[in-house]
Amino acid sequence: MKMFRQLFLAVVAVFLVATVTFAQNITYRFVEVGQNTFGTKQPTDPSALYECKLTVIGWNGSQSFGILYEDVKQLMAHFGVNKPEELAGKTFESTKSHGPAAINYLVILQKHDGSYEPPSNAELYERTAQALSKMQRPDFSDVDDDTVYHAFHEVWDGFSANHDWLNSLNIRILELSKGEVKLVKGNYEDFPARIRGPAEYLLLKKGNQAIKVIIGPYNRPVKFY
Repeated sequence: MKMFRQLFLAVVAVFLVATVTFAQNITYRFVEVGQNTFGTKQPTDPSALYECKLTVIGWNGSQSFGILYEDVKQLMAHFGVNKPEELAGKTFESTKSHGPAAINYLVILQKHDGSYEPPSNAELYERTAQALSKMQRPDFSDVDDDTVYHAFHEVWDGFSANHDWLNSLNIRILELSKGEVKLVKGNYEDFPARIRGPAEYLLLKKGNQAIKVIIGPYNRPVKFY
């Protein structure tokens, strides 16, 4: 029995080492990158939609997903090419096992000139409060999607935000705006759009001005309407 247990633990240890090693060495290859055929915007418009197709070396199949030209431009700069189609055949390594997440992290890394330290949850919450206190939507375009998602998922209880966190966010907004701006509960039926999932439907108020705001545990956590 003791020998069996030792053998079992040894197998588990080997499996864990292999898993960690594999997770740190996923190699992606671009199959093709081109503008979406249904797109109506100019190819170099930052918001023009492109299709990115990746394959993982050692795996069968490929992944295809949408990407904006502003991110394609970052990828071209990273690989030193002049056209989106020249990305085909280029490879890169990532710890991300999902193609879009791997691309997103590579884009963020390029934005930071190859040296990127993800911000803490507290820093993201402070950035959120800073923006909302100015009646603005927070900009997380320099932060990888996974970091943003995990930060807001951390303060979510089921379908609602953690009460203490939401209260502290509102207090911070009041502090930063010197009492001029506050978050209050809104009626989701009054919103022009709704989230199919957990979300807080709020009003960002300053005097007679009110902006409809939806906050949720997503990588794009704050939406204005």
